[in-house]
Amino acid sequence: MRASLLSSILAAIASLASAGYGSPLLGQGVVHRQAEEGVIRAFDGISEPTNVSIIAGGSSFSFLYEAANSCFNGYSPFNVWLVPGPNPPTGDSLNSTAEFSPGDYLAYFGSYVVSTFNFPPLPEPTGPPPATLTMPVLDPSFVGETVYIAVVETLIGCYPDRNDEYGLSSVGVTYTDSD
Repeated sequence: MRASLLSSILAAIASLASAGYGSPLLGQGVVHRQAEEGVIRAFDGISEPTNVSIIAGGSSFSFLYEAANSCFNGYSPFNVWLVPGPNPPTGDSLNSTAEFSPGDYLAYFGSYVVSTFNFPPLPEPTGPPPATLTMPVLDPSFVGETVYIAVVETLIGCYPDRNDEYGLSSVGVTYTDSD
């Protein structure tokens, strides 16, 4: 009886995951899931900075992103941008290559790859992100405004169609001048 109950539970979890509800065991939120390349999922993977952070231009701030890894790859590549507010970025903010187009972002912090199964980290320049990033000095019109640290993670070879998909996570911070 235990084996059939376990089989039933695992079948239900697999059904939910393949239908686009993510893994209930991992609690990953899927906005929508389609069997096509380039689907954008929304994640809350940025732990630092937080939404209440006030960051001055030219200063360093803590950065911590936990990869969603919803396709269960050994390594998760992602890119980090600074984008203007007032609204957070959405999947519609990205171009056909799942990036922000020139003019749609204020700064590009870099491309990184993290190990998701305790594999050894990859060497620079594609290794893990630094523990801190530096806020660029922006035009004075941004002082007191919300800007967004945005991460786009590439979800490589997602089941069942094995296409690449993308996860988008962002956090709004208040920009202030360095004086």
